[in-house]
Amino acid sequence: MKKPRVSPVLLAAMGVNFILFSVKLYIGLRTNSLCIYTDAMNNLADTASAGVGVLGLFFVSGRATRRFPYGFGRMEYLTEFLMALLMTAAGASFAYQSLERFFAPVPVWFSTKYAGIIAATCLVKLAMGIFFRSFRRRREDSGIVRTLELDSFLDFGVTLAAVASFSLTNYIGFAIDSVLGLAISLTIVAEGIRLILSSSGRLIGQAQPQREAQIAAAVDACAPGVRILSLRIHSYGRGHDFAELTLAGDKTGNISDMEHIRMNIKKLLAESYAIGATVEWEENYGERKEKDGQGPESR
Repeated sequence: MKKPRVSPVLLAAMGVNFILFSVKLYIGLRTNSLCIYTDAMNNLADTASAGVGVLGLFFVSGRATRRFPYGFGRMEYLTEFLMALLMTAAGASFAYQSLERFFAPVPVWFSTKYAGIIAATCLVKLAMGIFFRSFRRRREDSGIVRTLELDSFLDFGVTLAAVASFSLTNYIGFAIDSVLGLAISLTIVAEGIRLILSSSGRLIGQAQPQREAQIAAAVDACAPGVRILSLRIHSYGRGHDFAELTLAGDKTGNISDMEHIRMNIKKLLAESYAIGATVEWEENYGERKEKDGQGPESR
């Protein structure tokens, strides 16, 4: 079974995130900094998310079967959804811990050396975000990689806030660590919820009105005398879209002309939009509308 090109990238992301988790966990426990500890747990959640991504793409790479004739492309949408759930759950857990620390503050032991190390991990996350963006644009525009890209840039801000909080604890007696920890947590939760909503729409199979309008315009240009009675696009994963069209022409059209138009439309959609399609004609549509006293209606 051929594995998608993105899998090595996800494996590398797992490794880097786990190393960052280990470093931040050690520093967080040594200094008693909730912000750094929260950031460490966030990297652990990122490691788990990348693992879920590898598993999801393993199924996506599977060929279509008799039971699943359209393949397993939607597993990518499910994977994005699960990764977003992990992110949101981690953020909610961090928020709870931050509130606990706010009402029962504990001392934080500042170290310039540890602050420098955390600042370096911040730059690592920025570099990861830039790499994922470049990979997505040049090689493979995957929703999973897009999620990792957004998460990396978000983590850059999260770690930056953790460094600032850790440094300020050396000068401020107020429980700034818990306050910034709560702000970081709520940011993670908000981004996770946004990703849940976007991925769940694709997973459930939401309508694609803009894409439908684009294809309808192309069909109109390809076959000017044809009415589109219905057009539906079904997505079975990235690069696995399928369109269903029902058309109506004038009642004088002969069968050979109708078949020629049908084949031209299917070829247009396949070559220009990478979409498979079924194209059907509504029988006696023009005659039925004339009996009803109406002209043919367009979509």
